[in-house]
Amino acid sequence: MTHLRPVLLTLLGVFITAGQAAGQSASAATEILDNTHLLGNAPNIILTATMDIRSSRGDKSRTIDIYISQDEETSKILAQVSSPPFLRNLKFLTHQFANGSDDRWVKTSRGVRRLAEGNYGEALFDSDFTVEDLSRIDQSRFDLEVTDPGDTSGLRAVKATPTYKNPDYDYKIFLIETETGMLTGVDFYSGDTIVRKYTLVDRQVVDGELYPLLCKMEDFEKNTSTILEIEAVSIEDSIPARMFNRGSL
Repeated sequence: MTHLRPVLLTLLGVFITAGQAAGQSASAATEILDNTHLLGNAPNIILTATMDIRSSRGDKSRTIDIYISQDEETSKILAQVSSPPFLRNLKFLTHQFANGSDDRWVKTSRGVRRLAEGNYGEALFDSDFTVEDLSRIDQSRFDLEVTDPGDTSGLRAVKATPTYKNPDYDYKIFLIETETGMLTGVDFYSGDTIVRKYTLVDRQVVDGELYPLLCKMEDFEKNTSTILEIEAVSIEDSIPARMFNRGSL
């Protein structure tokens, strides 16, 4: 038994080191993703954007208005179609809280529906962007780890494996620009295959801060893509609370 003791201690050391490394990777991933959002980090933002949706069945376009109010404790986002007029009933509203709780609703011509966890992959306004894509990254719903060897490339890569029910992908990898903290890409995997991909194509500067100008979401399984062009960004002192009222949908 005596000769087994060094082996057992060595194995224990390996497990402890691996656990420490995993914890450090998760902590680093959390730090990298803090305040990362596809649409910007200012406390109050109003955006106007055009969605150009392309598929084998034809192309279509929507103009959407997006209202964002966020701080360390709460994120509230309202996205609604403003054009074409017959789609103005289409809306998406999310309330997310630091404790991990959230509420998300979609409105269609058939009324308002609250989304369950398993519906976070639901297409937004018939585009390739989902309700999860346009929500703030909820780190509590993922196992996170840094997967790049360092920041020498100018990008950090964070692997996020969903822990919630019925995700529509196995894991995704965020690509964040080291210097600016900007989200430049997301690869969604099923097994070892990329099934969906977000790419930041161009950017713009508003009030000294970087925001997306043109970005693209591709669904390789459906052979569809959506170009999101941010036509206007307005940084506000505040946004009326009624904009985020579920009763106003």
